[in-house]
Amino acid sequence: MEVLQFLDESVFDLILMDVQMPVMDRLRATQLIREREKSTMKGDRERCIQAGMDGYIAKPVAADELYQAIADALAGPAIPAEPLPAS
Repeated sequence: MEVLQFLDESVFDLILMDVQMPVMDRLRATQLIREREKSTMKGDRERCIQAGMDGYIAKPVAADELYQAIADALAGPAIPAEPLPAS
């Protein structure tokens, strides 16, 4: 239960859980943590893409997803630059 409370207050890169937790089963705690990760920004990807963004990565950011999104963006069609005004 404490980990869920801490997640409301802070961001963590890593969570280590005891196998024998007194209040909540470790599997249930993991399920609740993962559900929070999925639902916190539901619909953001679609709104961002619809607004014109080239990609979207949800937190927590996984390095392989970040690198793939960068590669995809760089491989995509280039946006033509506006010509500079004549001086």
